[in-house]
Amino acid sequence: MRLDDWATILIGHFCDEDGERAIDVMDDPKSLDFRSVPQNAAGLQAKLQDLLKKSGYLSSNDHIKVWASFFNKLVLHLTVPSQDAMESFIRFNEAFGIMINIAKDQFDGAWCLEIFDYFGKKLTVLGEQADDDLFAKGSIEKTTDRVVATFQTLFSMCQKDNSPPPNSKLMGVMFCINSLFRIYFKQRKYRSCTPLINWVCNSNACPPLAQFSKADQVTYNYYFGRLELLNQSLLSAEEALMSSFRLCDPNSSNRILILTYLIPIRICLGIFPEESLLKKFRLSIYSKISR
Repeated sequence: MRLDDWATILIGHFCDEDGERAIDVMDDPKSLDFRSVPQNAAGLQAKLQDLLKKSGYLSSNDHIKVWASFFNKLVLHLTVPSQDAMESFIRFNEAFGIMINIAKDQFDGAWCLEIFDYFGKKLTVLGEQADDDLFAKGSIEKTTDRVVATFQTLFSMCQKDNSPPPNSKLMGVMFCINSLFRIYFKQRKYRSCTPLINWVCNSNACPPLAQFSKADQVTYNYYFGRLELLNQSLLSAEEALMSSFRLCDPNSSNRILILTYLIPIRICLGIFPEESLLKKFRLSIYSKISR
């Protein structure tokens, strides 16, 4: 598609609150004919503002400008050569930041959570690719701090939504928390997890854990259980990891990952695994202990 059609279709999906179709367009580089894209950022911004004004979907000049900035960064991300991982990450991170501001001021309800999920997961992957590229070039620079800052901004925006769950951006907080857990664990910055757990456990604004998706509950309980293990709180760790295991998809390989921490904890508590369980999940390393 030429830039005119691409921008008009994409803003239409957003205004229709159709996150799935918007993601399909954003995630497909082939959906945009790059020959129709102005070669400089200023020219691209001006053209996008003109296209969005003509589309009829936006009436406010301020909204037109911010959406044009979002599309600008997104197009620049799509046009970055595949070998320039850092530039691709930077442009996508900028687009994500603008999208968070748009969502704060212009989106109502929980429909946009799948947009955040898409941007968050892709940003994490792009950051890892950029880090690998930087490492190969002998650089010690990392994208991690930028990824953390973006997730923290998203978390702050979600937690300030006063709409009642489940149709609220507040339901996006657990995705942010789990994403930050993954990063902090990879960095071994376990203490950075504490403020997030305190908010979940003590804030009146946080919905009950059971209201979040099963996937969110599995991930949160997994990391919380591991943190409790590090704190030598075995009973609490066992309870969290058991919840994670029970809620986890029976066909998911994540159940093995959970068991690698859960089984040793239960053994320390005097609860030994059944041989059938060890065979099912190929954890024969514990067979001699369980006899």
